[in-house]
Amino acid sequence: EIFDDQQIAMTQFLQTMNLVRALQGELEKTLTSIDGVKEARVHLVIPEESLFTEHQNPTTASVVLTLSGGGTLRPTQIEAVTNLVSSSVEGLYRENVVIVNQEGILLSEEHDPLARAATKQFEMQRAVEHVLEKKVQSLMDEVIGTGRSKVRINVMLDFSQQTTEERIYQPPGGSQIVVSEETNEKSSAEQGTEENAVRNYEINRTLRNIIGTVGSIARLSMALTVDQTKVVIDPDTREITEVSRPQSEIDQLAALAMQAIGFDASRGDEKTVFPIIFDKTQEIQSREQAVSDERRDFWTGIAINVAKVLGILAALITLRFIIQAIGRGVGVEEEIEVLGEISGDIEDEEFERPETPHDIILSRVQQMVRERPEDAAKLIRTMLVGQGSGS
Repeated sequence: EIFDDQQIAMTQFLQTMNLVRALQGELEKTLTSIDGVKEARVHLVIPEESLFTEHQNPTTASVVLTLSGGGTLRPTQIEAVTNLVSSSVEGLYRENVVIVNQEGILLSEEHDPLARAATKQFEMQRAVEHVLEKKVQSLMDEVIGTGRSKVRINVMLDFSQQTTEERIYQPPGGSQIVVSEETNEKSSAEQGTEENAVRNYEINRTLRNIIGTVGSIARLSMALTVDQTKVVIDPDTREITEVSRPQSEIDQLAALAMQAIGFDASRGDEKTVFPIIFDKTQEIQSREQAVSDERRDFWTGIAINVAKVLGILAALITLRFIIQAIGRGVGVEEEIEVLGEISGDIEDEEFERPETPHDIILSRVQQMVRERPEDAAKLIRTMLVGQGSGS
């Protein structure tokens, strides 16, 4: 966007500043696209070119990263950001890129060679300690159970590089090989003839250049704490009890840990084993909570099953009532049809109507019984069958 608004007359200084601002803006957009980076600010210092190389100031870059959620970047991500910035600007080297987070903490590597070497040595030492601690801790967890031991290991590494040169001279056994021989003879009247001989023999020579390993373990110390009590389960009653751990078992655990880390007493290694009683309050509470949860789940399952059974019974009873209601409805329809036929026959005949509905119905029934006894019997039988099925 910077180059969209071009002025008619621009000085070299403005053009250079716009170029720097454009580079900074593009780098900020690229850095914010990285996962975990919320905002980025980039400051570039690009000095003017000098006629003399030894007087040329280096190009530098400062990067401020605002991380989302207060998180952190992995070392590989920081290394990637450093390489990205240095590769995007001409003449910018990796050691001239400084990266900090929103809290002002330095994320990039230290530029001082001594400080960088010290940081690398400390990281290597911590890595070796972590590996050894993990080996011992996993072994103890498998032997005596999780949470029954703790181990801490301190390692001293030797980062000095030693070169040893050995020269071994060994004459050949059994025989000597003459390489050269020089003889001098002197004759005189008084002493006669004198002969001097110088002989050079072949000698085997072995030359060895031994370079010591950098970062080897010079000495280590181990602190191991073991729970003084152990859990014993009665095979018959399944009752859980805690008993004291014998000293012989503690000694065996210590020997096992020493073998796991390569303990060497001649190297000056030290070890300390502390048998102490661990605080098991959280373990007991977790066990009680597990029992309570199991009991609650048991009764909850029973309640759910009872509710299912009651629901099935209610559905069956409702279905029975529906079937009975359907049966009663069929019987009522037949009664209505019979009464409709009777009332149609009665209306055709002339008779005096009672004053009340009860008298009218009673007179009609009496008349039907007198004149049509078969239909009356059928009606009474239908009503009795309906009442029997309803009861």
